[in-house]
Amino acid sequence: MKPSSKGTPLKVLLPLVLVLLVAAVLRWAALPEMSDMLNFDESFYAIDALSLLESPRFTPFFEGNTGRQSAWMYILALFFLGLGPTPFAARLAATFVSLLTVAAAYQLGRALLGRVAAVGAAAAMATLYLPVHFGHIAFRANLLPLLGALSLVFLLAAIRRGRLAFWVATGVTLGLMSYSYISAY
Repeated sequence: MKPSSKGTPLKVLLPLVLVLLVAAVLRWAALPEMSDMLNFDESFYAIDALSLLESPRFTPFFEGNTGRQSAWMYILALFFLGLGPTPFAARLAATFVSLLTVAAAYQLGRALLGRVAAVGAAAAMATLYLPVHFGHIAFRANLLPLLGALSLVFLLAAIRRGRLAFWVATGVTLGLMSYSYISAY
C-alpha cells in the first residue's frame, strides 16, 4: 500500500504507535511509587522552577548547586503551573521528554536509514534500560538526547531539501541544546 496524500497508512503508523505505547507503559508504570520523592539535584531543579513561577524572568543559567543551564527549569515550571509543584509533576515532565525522545529517535532513524530502521531505533530507545531509567528521573540531562536527535533530523532535512525553515529549525534546536546540559557544549 502506498502512502496517500491524505495521510500516513496504518501499516506505517501502527509500529510507531505500538513502540510509543510500550515506552509510555515502561515510563509511567513506576510513577506512583516515585511520586513522593526527589533526589538532591531534582529538588534543586524544582526550587529553580518555582522561582521562575514566583518571579518570571528569562535567564540562561542558574547559579545554585554548582550552576546549571536553564531549559529544564522552564519545562518544570510549565508542568508545575499545570499540575502543581509536586515530585509527581517533575517526574511526569521527565517521562514526557523521554517519550518525545523516542519519537525523535524514530525520525532520526527514518532520515538516516528508512522506516524499518526507524522503528528499530525507536524500539531501542523505548526499551533499553538507561533511557527508561532516566525517563523516570527529572534531570536536565534528559533534554540533550531529544534536542540532539531533533537537531540532526532538521540538519539532514535542510541539507536534502535546502529550505530555510529547516535551517532555522536546525539553528534553534542546536542553540537550545546549549541550554540543556553542559556536555552539549
